[in-house]
Amino acid sequence: MRKEFMRTSPESVGIPSGAVEKLLDVLEESGHTQMRAIMIMRRGKICAEGYWAPFGAGHVHADHSLTKTYTATAIGICEREGLLSLDQAVIDFFPDKVPAQPSEWLKQLTIRDLLAMGGGFPPEQSGYPVDWIERHLGAEIQHEPGTFWRYDSHGSTILAAIVEKVTGMAMTQWLALKLFPVIGIDEQHIFCRKTADGICNGGGGLFTTAEDNLRLMKLYLDGGVWDGTRILNEQFVRQATTCQLENETAFSRSSWIYDNRVGYGYQMWMCRPEGAYRADGAFGQFCIVVPSEELIISIFESGYNGEKLRTSDLHLPEAIRGEDRPVYGPQVTLDIVFGMLLPELKQGGIPENPEAWHHLRERLSRLSIPRPWTAEEPDWTRHLPDGQLEITGDGIFFGPMHGMGRQVREQPCAERICMQEEKGILTLAFTEGGRTQTLKADLSGSSIQGTLDYGALGEVVTKVSSSAWFTSDGVLHLSVLWYETEVENRFAFVFDQDQVKVEKTITCGYVGVPQTENGTYRIVH
Repeated sequence: MRKEFMRTSPESVGIPSGAVEKLLDVLEESGHTQMRAIMIMRRGKICAEGYWAPFGAGHVHADHSLTKTYTATAIGICEREGLLSLDQAVIDFFPDKVPAQPSEWLKQLTIRDLLAMGGGFPPEQSGYPVDWIERHLGAEIQHEPGTFWRYDSHGSTILAAIVEKVTGMAMTQWLALKLFPVIGIDEQHIFCRKTADGICNGGGGLFTTAEDNLRLMKLYLDGGVWDGTRILNEQFVRQATTCQLENETAFSRSSWIYDNRVGYGYQMWMCRPEGAYRADGAFGQFCIVVPSEELIISIFESGYNGEKLRTSDLHLPEAIRGEDRPVYGPQVTLDIVFGMLLPELKQGGIPENPEAWHHLRERLSRLSIPRPWTAEEPDWTRHLPDGQLEITGDGIFFGPMHGMGRQVREQPCAERICMQEEKGILTLAFTEGGRTQTLKADLSGSSIQGTLDYGALGEVVTKVSSSAWFTSDGVLHLSVLWYETEVENRFAFVFDQDQVKVEKTITCGYVGVPQTENGTYRIVH
């Protein structure tokens, strides 16, 4: 039976409610991220928990590379079960995938080396084709295993493949058997991207909840034991959560990403506060552990990952305010947590502050992603005199990852788009490759939940949250937030006589613009 965590006031665990409010202020106002979820646990109790609408408690989100910590855990469980040794040679598990004459370094390569990102492989190739294991093991190792740190997501997925070899089941099934029911994770909501040969993408494919991740990291904080049941060997936990390989030189060209330069454990990053470590996924999917403070912070966000923020007077930590250099949003989040929250923690209890706690709870209950637009009163008569419009053409794909390098197949573009307005709700039906799907959006700018299915293209995410609005220049804007990811697609429909020009912008949080696409459509009279 799932054991629920006790919820309590921040003061009862030595954190002023006002300190949590200040943390929220900076996370929301600094412009470096778009928050999704935050959970703060201290001394085994949840003292703050909030979700930015349309996200909510229990929502499943892409972990990206935070997946790696689950993969390491699956390996650790296999070790405890006696199914493998961390010092076993990797090639022993894939005799049919190894070059005919493997190099001495490939022969030396162990599971332990892969866990610590010490495989010595060259920079990884993109994608996971059917022969990806053979391709990866066939690459010439450039450094003696265990001596040189290089980030290697394919190496992490090889770890997942090893789990599947020794257990005879998918990595997620193994975790559902040995981990999830013990620590209170509901396996029913978890899913994972897979490689072309059907292996769980152990380097970045899992989708979990913020509380799932917190539960996983509490297992590590508690030394691999959950309610008296040992799941991981003590030595494995100690090695996983302490530096096994130095990685400072790997980030010599991005020295501002401070917390990527202080060492690496087993599929986990060390952090600047002494003894702290974190599970870490792209765009700021974090679960941070500070053992000396009995503190765990689980975060989902869409952190800005670009060149430079446009202003120098943002509410950023003093160390980086006004500096003319790139800004990596997830690092800013870590700076804020370490620079603002940690100094406020008290070792003993502090007096309760009912007013401050009430104010914090009220705020946490009404968090929402800010709307970066001003909705105008829609004038549909300008463009839809009959409340309907049909346009045909080419150039826009409504799927989630087009242009992001996540999919290898050619994407179909919408050749037909039909719009209909009724009582302030926009219904948009679009046909791509002969297949029609439908979105609904509230023209006041509020969100409407829905689904889009791109399973035929290998996409596993389906949930969307859509909104639409007019601007004063008569442009219709549509936002499609892919609810299980950090990705938002925005569409601008510009009406020009008998044509409609459509611009699609793919964003990761409201501050990043990775790619823009354009299409021109003809109005069907």
